[in-house]
Amino acid sequence: MPKIKLPRKIRDLVKKANAGSGDAAWDLYVHYLNGTGGVEENHELARHWVERRAELGCAGAQCVFGYVCEEAGDYERAREWYERAAAQGATLAEYNLGLLYDLGLGVERDLSKAAEFYHRAALKGDVHAQHNYGYLLDRERNDYEGAMKWYEKAAAQGDAQAEHHIGTLYFAGQGVERDEAKAREWWERAAAHGHEVAKEALEDIPMSYTHWEKDWADAVARDETDAEAMNTLNEIREEKRDCLLSISELGGLKLSDDAVELFVTEIPADHEAYGLYQHIGLCFLHGRCGLEKNLRMAKEVFKVAEIRDGVTAAVAKELVKLRSCVTCGKTDARWGCKLCRGVRDCDKRCQQRDWNRGDPPHKETCSRVVHMFPPGSFAELREKVAKEKEESA
Repeated sequence: MPKIKLPRKIRDLVKKANAGSGDAAWDLYVHYLNGTGGVEENHELARHWVERRAELGCAGAQCVFGYVCEEAGDYERAREWYERAAAQGATLAEYNLGLLYDLGLGVERDLSKAAEFYHRAALKGDVHAQHNYGYLLDRERNDYEGAMKWYEKAAAQGDAQAEHHIGTLYFAGQGVERDEAKAREWWERAAAHGHEVAKEALEDIPMSYTHWEKDWADAVARDETDAEAMNTLNEIREEKRDCLLSISELGGLKLSDDAVELFVTEIPADHEAYGLYQHIGLCFLHGRCGLEKNLRMAKEVFKVAEIRDGVTAAVAKELVKLRSCVTCGKTDARWGCKLCRGVRDCDKRCQQRDWNRGDPPHKETCSRVVHMFPPGSFAELREKVAKEKEESA
């Protein structure tokens, strides 16, 4: 075959590279890799020149050549070049070494060494190393709090895997308090980034009441002629109105027409409820959607939610708080406000402190009216729900 004459620029680069110029060797690697500079694409020559640049001490080229070796299945040689680059502080090389030890490629599987290299790269901001280090803490060491820390760092850089695992930790209550709403939020973020497992998880987790209502409201906002969406939204709002009015009547609470309308039409963005009664309880608890803050009514409605919707972690959590001392947090406090019966204290000292110096002082928020369901209401409700279940079985 006739010898192909190389362009002058390439010939000059070859001379410089053979004389020890790392930059020239790198330029030759790029030209042969991409078929630029007057030469055709040639991966064999590209490999030759990146190896030459790596031999001259460039950490970046050592990482690249290590990856070339890894792709060819020569894991032992890949590890040697990654180690040279890592010795110079190359983040990518540290992450790749973590992978080799994590998967046992060319070396005996060693999760301690994998964690060491992942951690080194994670500290320098490598998003994949942050996720993988968090995953080792999560699945191998059961250090869920430590895992959450690194998942959050990776998620802040848009890593869908980390977002999915954060959702899983919230759903399982590992390292954090169990929170289905936050689990859904994180799985939705991961799904938006194309994570298929997160999409499947969303199908298994029940949709919250507030999320469901918002979906129908959004559908109406997009197309006001959508009869199905409009009818469903009207049915939801009518149910909200009926429940609120029946609860306020049972508790002796007078609500203005404006307050009722605001509650019916408002969709809170700052809380997630898995049932209508939990939603009403949260509105009374925090003073949202046209309802004034009323801890006594919140407590009563949460009890209804327990019976109607079953005991959920979120409802149980709110009831524990409402039964605790508002001043010191001691559980099962039995010293209640005699005026509103909406807060509890463990003793008279805590009660006086809350009355005068609470956040805010209870003397400024106490309704001074006892809004309570009549005696026997909950027993009757339990019997009614049990009968409904028998009839539907």
